[in-house]
Amino acid sequence: MFNLTDQPIAPELERITSFHLGQFACSLTLNGKDSTRTMSLALGFQSLVDRLVDRLVEDVLMSHRALALGVEEAIQITEEHLMGMQLSLERPSPTCTLSVEEPFVSLLPSNATAPGEPYALDQEALELVFHQWLALLSGAKRESAFFRDGLVFFTKLLMLRESMHHLYIARFKEDPRPF
Repeated sequence: MFNLTDQPIAPELERITSFHLGQFACSLTLNGKDSTRTMSLALGFQSLVDRLVDRLVEDVLMSHRALALGVEEAIQITEEHLMGMQLSLERPSPTCTLSVEEPFVSLLPSNATAPGEPYALDQEALELVFHQWLALLSGAKRESAFFRDGLVFFTKLLMLRESMHHLYIARFKEDPRPF
């Protein structure tokens, strides 16, 4: 005979409603059926920038290959942190509010559908911008201010991209509150 009490209870599915991308850590707000909680991710965009710079300094010629290896390493580090959170998430989470410690969102293209509508960014648009910036950085002189500033911007894109993929976020919208 089948007994319901012998079956494992499925975890409650949660939806990510906000994502804060910080310099040295990130935080997520998750809403369940009857609860709200916040989780921290011990990784921020500056942590990844520092690792990328270390990778590039190791390569005397600072070649395109060094940048590609550094980007792959940054993706792997981000994925490890995200996958280690062990979340039971709705797939996909609908629009999620995004906040970033430094000006960033206003520099991205928006998928807003009407004038005056809040900023919004979906996976397809983020993917396009990510690859455009990777191409720009690949051709930039490593000692230039553009490269240094661009690396910070690119790392933020990388973290958002991986978060959208692994946390099943369909779309980001800008948090109207100042950071």
